[in-house]
Amino acid sequence: MKKPSIRPASPVTAVLRSQRIAKRVATRGFTLIELLVTIAVLAIILSLAAPNFRDFIINSRLTSQINELVGDISLARSEAASRGVRVTLCASADLNTCANSGDAWQTGRIVFVDTNANGTREATEQILKKTESLGGTTTLIAAGFPSTSHLSFRPYGGLLPATGGSFLLCDPALGTGRSVVVSATGRPAASKVTCP
Repeated sequence: MKKPSIRPASPVTAVLRSQRIAKRVATRGFTLIELLVTIAVLAIILSLAAPNFRDFIINSRLTSQINELVGDISLARSEAASRGVRVTLCASADLNTCANSGDAWQTGRIVFVDTNANGTREATEQILKKTESLGGTTTLIAAGFPSTSHLSFRPYGGLLPATGGSFLLCDPALGTGRSVVVSATGRPAASKVTCP
């Protein structure tokens, strides 16, 4: 059997083939007008989405912060019940000592075993948890408790004194915030609220 011979392409065929390839390569991509229209549409969409995205970020941060407060309250309550001692949650700017007065909790807080039952932390009392400042312009205000600077839990987990209260978490950038209501039994319940 005879093998067919392969003839080299003629110079004219090679030129035509290279022109077709060059034409295909030249037609790929976008024109300047197409690119500018795409950028304009993208800018319009982003300008509409940016405010909603900002609100989403703030709402997520508020939810996270209020859930951490609920966790701190639940920790203090459960530690009081499991250890059979008084446990206190208090506002603390330095995360080592309790604030003596005031209702602002955004500066930070600590949970500690209150062995002498005075509502303030002494150097010998064990800290169970430290929570950093909320930062930014977010406020966390306590109201309704006999002392708004600390919450003390009895060995069975209820508040001492047995008077409930609430915390209000607000960010000035939004009209909504979060609230935690703590019953006399020490159980926290969080909800979404309108900030004043």
